[in-house]
Amino acid sequence: MELYKTYDKDGFLRLEEDGGAALSLYLYRKCAYLISIIVPERDRRKGIGRTLLSAADGILIERGITRIECNFLKSVPNFLEFMKGSGFETKDQASFHSMDIGELLSSPVVAKAMNRKVNGASFSSLAALSAMGWNTFFSFILRLGAYPTNSDIKAFDMEISGVVFDDQGEIKAAVLCSRVEKGIFIEFLSGNARKNPGFILEALKGIKKGLAVAHEDKSLKSVFLVAVNEGVKGLLATLEKGGLKIDGTDMCVLALRKVEKKKRNSDGLKVSERIDDFLENKWMNELEDMAFQKNVTWKLPFARGNRLV
Repeated sequence: MELYKTYDKDGFLRLEEDGGAALSLYLYRKCAYLISIIVPERDRRKGIGRTLLSAADGILIERGITRIECNFLKSVPNFLEFMKGSGFETKDQASFHSMDIGELLSSPVVAKAMNRKVNGASFSSLAALSAMGWNTFFSFILRLGAYPTNSDIKAFDMEISGVVFDDQGEIKAAVLCSRVEKGIFIEFLSGNARKNPGFILEALKGIKKGLAVAHEDKSLKSVFLVAVNEGVKGLLATLEKGGLKIDGTDMCVLALRKVEKKKRNSDGLKVSERIDDFLENKWMNELEDMAFQKNVTWKLPFARGNRLV
């Protein structure tokens, strides 16, 4: 089998083979996040996916990377079995929820939040932030252990994503959303729902205002979110308490494997370089267009608001 590096810069690594199989990784310090691994249906169960992983191991070892991580939805057909068979340890991590945008916009709990005054709190969309506001925003999320890439920033819907300031101009909550297939995904929501529920309500106001604009696009039907931190759990609790119907549609799974060079899989396995402008553009377009959790996502480690260890 001939394998090729078709993209290898800016912290991303892409391996492909002529039959259409491909593996994509985001490299960060000692860890590689698995973005996607794709094998055409006709070629599955032939060991191609594991061969791609073995080839990646050899490259990652040379770069001092010690582990591969990824997150995926449990419902992805046969993927859990593939990951376990490829040496990954897996753990159920958080529930994946969805709600109808129209029902959210018209729900009594949202109307109540819109009418409630929270002293000293104000919401600003990312689109409205000044340069100083952006610096404050980056400092805030870095303190939480989140490390957004340039592709993350480009993916955020700037009208819906934003931050909540207190009366001292400090950020107390942040909500970051991106558009995905048929909906809006709340990728990140920080804020102490128990200590300061008002800041979560202010974030909800910002989400509502942005969604009202987004809802003009009739192809967007749902809001998706993962219950991974106190901010998201607080929002879910507020919405459920207000009678909004929320579906627990799936379960996110964390997978982790140490990077090891397995002799029996690696002997004779060579990776050639075949990088050109066409393949680079193809890969970057695929990265930017990839819907959350359509295959394997690299967004969830950021959405969790901390590093996976």
